Amino acid sequence: MATQKKDKLQNSAQESPEDAMEAGEQLAAQMDALEDKPPLYRDPRELPEEAWVEETVLALELMGVAEQQIAKLYSDAQEGKNLDPDPLTLSVSRISESLARDQDALFSLSLLRTFDAEGFDHSINVSVYMLGLASSLELDTQKCNELGLAGMLHDVGKARLPQQLIHKTGVLSASEVKSIRQHQRYSLELLEHLTGPKQEVLSVAAQHHERMDGTGYPNGLSGSQISTAGRMAAICDSFDALTSNRSYRAARTPRESLQEILNEGRRGSLDGDLVQTFIRSIGIYPVGSLVKLADGHLGVVMRNHRSDLLHPTIRLIAKKQGDVYAPITPVRVDLADHSESEGMRIVGNETPAASRIDPCRFLPKSELYSRCREA
Repeated sequence: MATQKKDKLQNSAQESPEDAMEAGEQLAAQMDALEDKPPLYRDPRELPEEAWVEETVLALELMGVAEQQIAKLYSDAQEGKNLDPDPLTLSVSRISESLARDQDALFSLSLLRTFDAEGFDHSINVSVYMLGLASSLELDTQKCNELGLAGMLHDVGKARLPQQLIHKTGVLSASEVKSIRQHQRYSLELLEHLTGPKQEVLSVAAQHHERMDGTGYPNGLSGSQISTAGRMAAICDSFDALTSNRSYRAARTPRESLQEILNEGRRGSLDGDLVQTFIRSIGIYPVGSLVKLADGHLGVVMRNHRSDLLHPTIRLIAKKQGDVYAPITPVRVDLADHSESEGMRIVGNETPAASRIDPCRFLPKSELYSRCREA
């Protein structure tokens, strides 16, 4: 069994970009084969671009309010005060409503911001992804909001850690890693006194670093020992960590990060079924991703189609000339209308660093994303 597991890890690590693309197509086929259910979210193609812009403005405001509320909770925790999550509970409800109106607004803000993974933005992003995943699982509104609140509070125990450790640049020593891993215990101590429904909050705080194969911490739980909420949080927390800057590595692209959690699902570290649902909620090519087409064009993903994950709406922004991308007049194209065209087929992803192109410049209300990156 150990040899088989080792072989799987080695094979996964050797996957080429072509294998990754094939995996995305296979994943889409698997999800198409699932029981046909009406999507909870509206298909973005039904929504005018103006509605997306308006929702993005509102979503950014909601995130700002939530960030202030989390900062207050952390401050109270550091001062030994009892935590009052009621204001944050209301924010989670409003964020959930925003997702229901147009999920791409919040998803794009969460995916395209560049920030310190240990900051309050991480808690907000995990909450957004938890809400999206919960809704894709067709959980009721109350349960969705409980899981969203759990995402907001999952790391609150870090308030009790030395802040110089939280914000340290460079790789942590073994003793520092051990100290960091105490944050789950501190979170439970802070959250056990909450009133109202708190089972999901406690489960997520305790289990978001546990893994299905028993390789996680703090208790090395596996399989059915981990609650559904804990499994969901492991996926959402991992994805946001991968797309965030760390002192020892740059943020990975959303597409690279989705591929990594897909691999983790295959290896048995993350819940494979929940990983598929998560990718369906985010999209195989998330909003803001740079995609390469077979004819040499480069495009930025504008919208995802929940019923056709392989053919998003994109904006063509450049074309490959030798080793560089030459800018072109941007053209909006719905790839679902060109599914039979070989030249309009997505053949891979590109990074902003390699292409020297900031995809946020081509999204509606691009200054909003600039504000996020500067925050």
